[in-house]
Amino acid sequence: MNQVWLPEGVRPDECHRELGVPVDGIIARLAGRQEGNVHVAQLRRLGVTREHVRVRRRSGQLHRDRPGLYLAGRVTQSPEGRRIGEVLRSGADAMLGGRSTLVGCGLLPEDRARPVDIVIPARRALDRAGVSRVSVRAHECTVVDGVMSMTVPRALLHLAAIHGDAELRTAWREAAYRRRLHMPAILRVLDEHHGTPGTRVLRELHAERAGLIGLTANEFEDRMRAILLEAGMPEPRCDQPLRIAGTVLRPDLHVVERGLVIEADGRDGHDDPERRREDARRDALYRSNGLTVVRYGWWAVTYERPRVVAEMVAFDAHWKLNEASGGPQHPEPSFTFGVRR
Repeated sequence: MNQVWLPEGVRPDECHRELGVPVDGIIARLAGRQEGNVHVAQLRRLGVTREHVRVRRRSGQLHRDRPGLYLAGRVTQSPEGRRIGEVLRSGADAMLGGRSTLVGCGLLPEDRARPVDIVIPARRALDRAGVSRVSVRAHECTVVDGVMSMTVPRALLHLAAIHGDAELRTAWREAAYRRRLHMPAILRVLDEHHGTPGTRVLRELHAERAGLIGLTANEFEDRMRAILLEAGMPEPRCDQPLRIAGTVLRPDLHVVERGLVIEADGRDGHDDPERRREDARRDALYRSNGLTVVRYGWWAVTYERPRVVAEMVAFDAHWKLNEASGGPQHPEPSFTFGVRR
């Protein structure tokens, strides 16, 4: 078995019992990053003995959930905690499978009546509902809600193979709506797992969307980044998380130094009323945080590049003028940004 996995922020050299760190502090730190779950193997790696665990079981600080798995300070699990617990009790090389990964990403609805999808390496056997042996490459792994999971592209393929076309199409539509489809990564998954179950329908969805949007999200970002740099703007951050009022957004491009967010809208449903409403909600969140937000379509970045460059130059000049005069740090521009096309 691989070395016991520990969540981000829990390091043995910082909280090992031999260093004099209190046992209760170690348990609380671990549980706080795993929705209350702690596994005995994790505790042992951090220097917590079985006797320490027994004492805290008797006092009610730890509640046994499954063999080797305990809940700290609680007797019920959240949906996220249930997924984390199932991975922890499945071994150090286990991770969330397709459907459960997509549920954790908000791309499929929670269904507690169904077993959690768990993936283990093909060389290992584990006879339990919801467990499948699947080949997953290193670049197809990520962390979702504090637990090792498949990436969205790999999870979509696993979903297609295990649960069929209907749920795949539901997850695909939601991923498109939430801007979670990374087309080059999906194509890589299809190429690397050519001929495996689920690839046929996933490839059909990929081809259909590629024809619909014209440009990939990466191409949009690359072109807008080049426009910004040509206009003399600072290097933007691309697709980096930004937390506003408890909501995590991922703007396509964020010029931090100018308080400017640029969303690159493709031909992928932005003319739909529901999508326009979601765009307006996101824009309102950006503005509530003092940010200026502008949206450009594929036509603008492809065929109207000089206009877009000129608007970025004008915005930058306006920002510098306000900064020099002691005005608002992130002013609304005195000109009108281009209309989305």
